[in-house]
Amino acid sequence: MKRSSRSASRDDGHPFLSRLLGLLMVAPFWGAGAMAQPAGTGGAGAAGAVSPEPASTIEAAFGPEAGAEALVLRVIASADSTIRLAGYAFSSAAVVDGLVAAARRGVDVQVVVDHGHNVPEGATCVSQKVFSRLAKAGVVVRTNSTFRHLHDKFIVVDGRHVQTGSYNYAKSANLNSENVIVIWRDPALAAKYLSHWKARFDGGKACPGKE
Repeated sequence: MKRSSRSASRDDGHPFLSRLLGLLMVAPFWGAGAMAQPAGTGGAGAAGAVSPEPASTIEAAFGPEAGAEALVLRVIASADSTIRLAGYAFSSAAVVDGLVAAARRGVDVQVVVDHGHNVPEGATCVSQKVFSRLAKAGVVVRTNSTFRHLHDKFIVVDGRHVQTGSYNYAKSANLNSENVIVIWRDPALAAKYLSHWKARFDGGKACPGKE
C-alpha cells in the first residue's frame, strides 16, 4: 500500500528536524570557540595586544664636529624615569641644563664624579656652582676619591639605554677629538653598567647638607 503524500512528507521531515535540533544544541560551543582567540592573532583581541620591544640598536657620534654633544643631550632628554651618570670632568653647562630639566619633569637623577678633578683642595662640592645648581634641582650628587681617578664616562637611562665613550661631560670636550656611543634598548648591558655605577656611587661622598 502506498503512503499518502502528506504522510511521506511528515515522515521525511523527522530526520531534518533532528539534525536541526542537534545543530542548535552545539552552536553555543562553536561560538565560544570562535571568540576565544589568542591575543595578537587578529580580531578584537589584536587591538589590546602589546607589541614586542624593538631590537637593540647602536648609534655613534664624534666630536667636536660630528654631533657628540648633541647625542649625549638626546640621551638625557629621552629619560622617562631614571638617569645615572658617572663622569670624570664635569663642567658642561649643556649637560647640566639637560640634567636639571630632566629632574624638573620628575626624572630621578643621580650623579657620581671624580672628586680630585672637580673639587679643588680645601673646597667642598657644595661650593662648586655646577654641583650646587644640580642639588637645588633635586639631583643627588656624590664625588668619589677612592681611586687615583674615577675615569668613567657613561650614562644609563631608564635601566635600558647606555651612553659611553671618551666624551667628558665638560666644556673642554667640545674642543677635543671625542667619541660617543649609545646602545639603545639593552637592559642586560644597562644592568652591568648600573652595578658598576652603584659601587662607585656607594663609595662616594655627598655634597654636605644636599642629600
